Amino acid sequence: MTLAPDIETLADAPRMFSAAEYAGRELKPRPMFVEGLLPGAQVSTFDGDGGAGKTTCALQMTASAVTGRNWFGRRVQRGPAIFLASEDDSDELHRRLDAICVNLGVGLDDLADLHVWPLATEDPALVLPATGGALVPTARWSQLLAAIDRIRPVVLVLDSKADVFGGNEIDRGQARAFVGMLRKVAIARGVAIVILGHPSLSGMSSGSGSSGSTHWRNAVRAGLYLRRPDDEDAPPDRKILELKKANYSATGTTISLRWSAGCYVAEDDVPQGSHEDQEAAIDDTFLRLLDAFTAEGRAVGDTNSIIYAPKCFAADPRARGVRKAALKAAMGRLFAAGIIRVELTNKGSRHIVRTGA
Repeated sequence: MTLAPDIETLADAPRMFSAAEYAGRELKPRPMFVEGLLPGAQVSTFDGDGGAGKTTCALQMTASAVTGRNWFGRRVQRGPAIFLASEDDSDELHRRLDAICVNLGVGLDDLADLHVWPLATEDPALVLPATGGALVPTARWSQLLAAIDRIRPVVLVLDSKADVFGGNEIDRGQARAFVGMLRKVAIARGVAIVILGHPSLSGMSSGSGSSGSTHWRNAVRAGLYLRRPDDEDAPPDRKILELKKANYSATGTTISLRWSAGCYVAEDDVPQGSHEDQEAAIDDTFLRLLDAFTAEGRAVGDTNSIIYAPKCFAADPRARGVRKAALKAAMGRLFAAGIIRVELTNKGSRHIVRTGA
């Protein structure tokens, strides 16, 4: 069991007040880190079977945050990120991020705000149990808090629960205390904290994706589960990302993923939702491909020719099935918004570039 708080700790707690005091206050919108999936400034879990790919997916999420790209068709809050890796060394993180950058059409130097902390050969425990079962923060916890205060991330990924939590996973009190420690940091510092974990055998067989005490799922605000498709004949490179727990949105949301060149991509890059959401996702696909082609020295144009951008992009696997007509419409919107422009070459060719490039 965890120890009861002392009188001094209780004295520092927020005061009790009448709800009538909310009258006249500005209503602040609820922060979301990943649109429709993960809240901002809260603690969430991301579970997955061993080898399912949750580490890669989570790294893709942090790369999306620092580059402003969508994550599997969902908007992500842009800002710095910290990824605490207790299972992968620096070389493995390098390999994973290199593949992710290729997919996003960016370079590794574009990940300056992504701070990775490889602790595969060190003790990553953030808390340990003391006599009586109370959790005691470790020196690693102090190092992490100092890094958060210095970097000011919008997201912190802890990979994984079994390594950073030094207590007993099936002890409800310890689970509640640890999540409470993380929640205090998340709210005070405005950082979304995502804990990666492995489901238990019963969690895998039931499809719940849970493990340890039920309080791990109950205490957090959202829970993702990466699993294999229900169809036994599905190709081995297919996965399903499912929203199992959600306090601020509907549960049951699923995204079909497939493995491609070292990372996961959405089967349908256009998210279900409003027409505006779908257009925004296609616009993001157009810009991502434009950046990739530019980095590769492959110019594209706005007129019907061999380098016609919508045609070239639609034929590229990185378009993930977005068709030429949809990319043509996106090109028109991006021109109208002033995000892209035509640059005339010395030979009179018309090349599309980002405005300001």
